[in-house]
Amino acid sequence: MLLRGAFCRSLAAALFLAAAAGPLRAQDEAAAVRLVILDASRALQANNAALFLAKFDARSMPGFDALRVRVLALTAQRTIASSVEIGPLREADGGPALSVDWLLQLTPLRGPGPVEIRQEKLALRFVKRKGKWKIAALEPLEFFRSR
Repeated sequence: MLLRGAFCRSLAAALFLAAAAGPLRAQDEAAAVRLVILDASRALQANNAALFLAKFDARSMPGFDALRVRVLALTAQRTIASSVEIGPLREADGGPALSVDWLLQLTPLRGPGPVEIRQEKLALRFVKRKGKWKIAALEPLEFFRSR
């Protein structure tokens, strides 16, 4: 009888912890997705196209090659200040999605020239690859044009 009572208490504690862990895992996943965006923004600010592009799933993302060409040209021609305001995470077809209000301040890398400011709300969708979140879709791609 004593053993059954201890078992029931252990089972109840395990079920309680499992129920509590669900929301924590969702919060961890949302934080991990947000970190991908923050890291991408920091990579742009460091003019590091390779690090920025590493945040994307090149296999599944529509327009990845066009994005790669644009970002390589942008980082080769401009000094970039980047800021993001991340919207709430939501479930969409194919994985988590959110919108990002992205602000870029672009200054010519060589010599004087006008400063260009771009701000737009971008739509992003994510996929998990080998345990890491990657950007699987981004619209509009034109936001990262070089000129």
